[in-house]
Amino acid sequence: MKNFKTILTLTIIVLCSFGAYANPLVNFISLHANTLDLIYVFLGLTALWILIFYPSKIEKAKEPFKSNVNKSLILEGRKIIRKTQ
Repeated sequence: MKNFKTILTLTIIVLCSFGAYANPLVNFISLHANTLDLIYVFLGLTALWILIFYPSKIEKAKEPFKSNVNKSLILEGRKIIRKTQ
């Protein structure tokens, strides 16, 4: 499964990179493509790759921004719900 994800990711990157230009081989070989465009394509594909393959890491990154008050309220609410059921 890991190899499938890697192959799929590389295929998507290649297709999106080449699909971003009308004549991709000419643009890439002769460097007519704007460097800033290539950076934007790379950053966009990187963000998409992270969203698809690592959603749990994004949730872990959000943890420090959640306040402890909200966590304690959620835990208390869960305890109350369990008691009433």
